[in-house]
Amino acid sequence: MGNRLWADAQRALSEVAEKEDRGEALAALTKRSDVMAGLAHWSKKDEVGYQAALTGLARGPNGVRLSNKVIDAFHRTVDEIAQGLSRKNLQMPALLKSLLPHPNGDELLVPAGYTLDLSGTYQLRPTRGGTAPTRERVCHYPMILEGYVRDVETGSSLVVVAWFANQEWRRMVISRESMAVGSDFARAAAPFGAPIHSANASYVILYLSAFEAANISKFETVRGVSRMGWLPGQEAFLVGPCLVTNQGQRQVQSPQTLAAGWTDTDFVFVPSGQEVHRILSGYRQAGTLADWGKAACIASNYPLALAGLYVSLLPPLMQILGADNFVWEWSGKSSVGKTTALSLAASVWGQPKLNLDPSIVSSWRVTDVYIERMLATLGDLPFFLDDTRTATRGKFAIDPAQVVYDVVSGTTKGRGTLASTEARRAWRTILMSTGEEPITGETTKLGVHARTWAIFGQPWGRTDPEAAAMVFQLENLFTENYGIVGPLWVQRIIEKRESWPKWKELYRQMRDDYGTKGAIGDNAGLAGRLGKNVAAIEMCANIAQNLIPEVFTWSFKTMLEELWAWAQNDGSGADPTYDAIIAVRNWCFANAEKFYPRGSVEPAGGWMGIWPLPRKDMLVPSIYLRPDLLMAQVKGLGHANFRVLLDEWDRKGWLRGGGRKSKKGSPMIFLRRAVRLHNVEMTAIELRPPVEAAETLEAYDSLSEHAFEQLQ
Repeated sequence: MGNRLWADAQRALSEVAEKEDRGEALAALTKRSDVMAGLAHWSKKDEVGYQAALTGLARGPNGVRLSNKVIDAFHRTVDEIAQGLSRKNLQMPALLKSLLPHPNGDELLVPAGYTLDLSGTYQLRPTRGGTAPTRERVCHYPMILEGYVRDVETGSSLVVVAWFANQEWRRMVISRESMAVGSDFARAAAPFGAPIHSANASYVILYLSAFEAANISKFETVRGVSRMGWLPGQEAFLVGPCLVTNQGQRQVQSPQTLAAGWTDTDFVFVPSGQEVHRILSGYRQAGTLADWGKAACIASNYPLALAGLYVSLLPPLMQILGADNFVWEWSGKSSVGKTTALSLAASVWGQPKLNLDPSIVSSWRVTDVYIERMLATLGDLPFFLDDTRTATRGKFAIDPAQVVYDVVSGTTKGRGTLASTEARRAWRTILMSTGEEPITGETTKLGVHARTWAIFGQPWGRTDPEAAAMVFQLENLFTENYGIVGPLWVQRIIEKRESWPKWKELYRQMRDDYGTKGAIGDNAGLAGRLGKNVAAIEMCANIAQNLIPEVFTWSFKTMLEELWAWAQNDGSGADPTYDAIIAVRNWCFANAEKFYPRGSVEPAGGWMGIWPLPRKDMLVPSIYLRPDLLMAQVKGLGHANFRVLLDEWDRKGWLRGGGRKSKKGSPMIFLRRAVRLHNVEMTAIELRPPVEAAETLEAYDSLSEHAFEQLQ
């Protein structure tokens, strides 16, 4: 940019040298701010060439010399611009375009007492004797304030700071709060590579405040978007840098793409950081819809892989339908096609291969803060994480079970600021994940089971050479064709806006039907909750078949049958409270000799409890266990909330209380009872564990026969 300015200035000076009245031509030249700025840069960067040009100007074409007085006056004007502003103009702002090229340079003013050039931003200090002011560097790049951004979701105010480096304007969008304190400003600017650090931050803040005061009437507030998905009013939807409306798709500018300034954009996408911006650049399009459809057609033969496609399409519908967030996970041993199924689902929206950067799929090797920031940014798009085995360990360990709650909560944590509270951000999304061990396998929290589809097994049915060849073909298709169907899907949803109320009502009917019909057993509520997700997936599949008939042509009946069967059996059967009572029962079996009267000698630590021998009228007698031992055993199984577990056991009839009359207080107190058998008495909790399998019944029968022999 600087070379072009010098070239224009050289050309203008050469034209003056050819004129007969060079004095008048020079006077006219001083009124051209762009040429004078170019001459000023030229004089600083190439003093020899500049002086040679002035010497040639003095001689002229007709032999008539131009007076040294005129040339000296012209040179002083150029030198004043090169040195900043003269003392006479020290209290006057300068037009930005007279100092540097900028798309809005003819409107913006550099505040009085400051100047800019290619080598930095300077504060001008007056000197005695009328000489040119001295310059003190504020930062080593020319810097300006370009405008304001108002976040359309939170209403928070942001400012746009730009600096000129390597022949281009670079920008960052930061909060006003971070500009209030120098250390905060330096910390906020560092990720963007801005020339601000702890030593100069306070000086830059003063300069930018002066710049804002000089241009406040010229700044326009631009609408900012910091999350993807639905914009307020649901008239438009953002997928990466692509804005989707009923009129089609167009690219939205970000601070990195605003080469033409702010005048040609109605709003700008403001990512929360460089890493977020990198990932969001993965939301792009490649290939054709027809070729992507070939991959989807192959997946239609595999219900659990096909379900992943509809789950990926579901988030934009969730706000319309009123559907809940949940987690979808393919789990099982390595090399059965889990990552391929995840990548196919991700190809709906962007570049799906984790090893091809940038990708919209991340590994689990992240922190909980990263999870929250990404959820807040994704908004109404699915979140893809591959391989729970890579989850961060040690000091910054991440708990996949806690991530489930974070996803389902649908909002960021409440945080305070120095003056108030931070604006909370919301999302409607589905976490799609893979792992060798299910997320639900390592947690005792029943809520995780109710919110997670931990599909264990092979998404492609088998792992023989024929299946491997099919998966290879599939990967070739979605690696080259991706990011097309998602924006098209959203556009057609917007085009059918008049159908949204009808869709919502149909979903409610389906949700209620799944929530009651076929929900069987003690965990009917859990199956019903998972049934809401099945209803949402079925609704999504029906809408997709109607809105994108050129791709979604197959039947999805088998897929729904398998999903509902899983919800009723594997999903609803995943009950940590049941697993816990069985584990305690088995532990008692392993230590049967430590219970009276099954043991012949009282252990050194005393009897663990009383466990009567079977009788003909009671083959499975209750187990009376010391409360302290029960609590220790339950905590060892990972159940930190002892009261919730005992209350659930009590509700299911696996405990018999000691005459409790109130739900208030500790269950340990209300459930303990005095027990006496022969010459032993103690305070214990009565367990009546369930008998769940034929093998267990056989074990009871064997134990009973042995006990009868002893009694005889």
